Amino acid sequence: MGDLDASSLYRYRIEDIDVNCDVQGDIATVRGFYTEDFQHHGADLERVRVRYSMVLQRDADHWQIVWNHRDIQEFTDEGVYVKKPNRTLPTDDRRSGRVRPRTRHRTAFESHDHRTGTA
Repeated sequence: MGDLDASSLYRYRIEDIDVNCDVQGDIATVRGFYTEDFQHHGADLERVRVRYSMVLQRDADHWQIVWNHRDIQEFTDEGVYVKKPNRTLPTDDRRSGRVRPRTRHRTAFESHDHRTGTA
């Protein structure tokens, strides 16, 4: 269930699970998509398409999850990521409590003018 607080939920359901699994020796990768419905008490029903992946390792008699990831960004019904246009992401200014745009700093390679050899 990830970051959801179960005590605040009125409803929680997973459906439409798509599983793809590959096993090579004692290592397995599992990836796919599922639909997650949840509703907090007094709030509207939320429905998201979740992309997940995990790596498992066989240890004696059972499989253990050694890595797990999921995200709920926007996907089509077929599970294809919907690309958003580029935008400036906010960053926290913890001293003032304000949010300001994040600036991208150029790397040393980008700052160097390769035609003239100067920075």
